Amino acid sequence: MNALLEKRGDLNLRSSIDKYLEHIKQSFKDSMYSAGSWDEEAVNRFMQSVRVSSRGELITISDGKRKAHSYIATKNIGNYEKGSIFSSGWFGKPSLGYPIGNVLSANY
Repeated sequence: MNALLEKRGDLNLRSSIDKYLEHIKQSFKDSMYSAGSWDEEAVNRFMQSVRVSSRGELITISDGKRKAHSYIATKNIGNYEKGSIFSSGWFGKPSLGYPIGNVLSANY
């Protein structure tokens, strides 16, 4: 029964990450449009290049060039809750000092 509950929690995290990815993509579209430099091909290229990969206790959100955009905690890390979003710091490493939001609460 606990294994089933754990899998359900992962589905919740997975769907929350999908919503976060849609938010990132929409923000990129909005910035291209408001800058007056709309390029449909560039938008589509960005949309298709966003990737999700695992990195220990963190999930990495990156673009096609493997440039890290952000990291998401898959479980509680120190004082930070599961789903916390961390920005990319020096050399693409996660900046674990201060979370910038939480995907589970849709706070980004």
